[in-house]
Amino acid sequence: MLSACSVAWLYGRFLRMQKAIEVVYTRGVLKPLETLELEEGAQLTLLLLPAINEHAQEGYTYLVARDHPRRRQLYVKERNLTVGQLVRSIRADHLLPADAAERYDLPLAAIEEALAYYQAHRELIEAEAEAEKRYLLEKGYPLEPQDLS
Repeated sequence: MLSACSVAWLYGRFLRMQKAIEVVYTRGVLKPLETLELEEGAQLTLLLLPAINEHAQEGYTYLVARDHPRRRQLYVKERNLTVGQLVRSIRADHLLPADAAERYDLPLAAIEEALAYYQAHRELIEAEAEAEKRYLLEKGYPLEPQDLS
């Protein structure tokens, strides 16, 4: 078991290495580590990722651009989540904006901003989704789950 002092030292070391430390929260949503409070016997899983450069975009508070070889759509700030991924999840689960804000632990204004961005840039986002499908097929990844029967 790591003491709070050990965890703080590790956290500081990882930050100096320019690694982002994230933890898995409920429902599989990753979000930045802000505080770490562990009860005795609790387990923690750290996921170490290279630092990601985010570029603020004029007119947006919660959306940012990132350097990516195949994507031009915006991402949700400080999340590994594109607007397209967020909107597809909201639609697939039939969520109202307030419910999506709670599920993704985001302000309602962030969800509304993402939905507005999606409407304004729908063609780009859908074209990128199709390009991603083609890329995965070219690499030999199955797009549909295998029949387990």
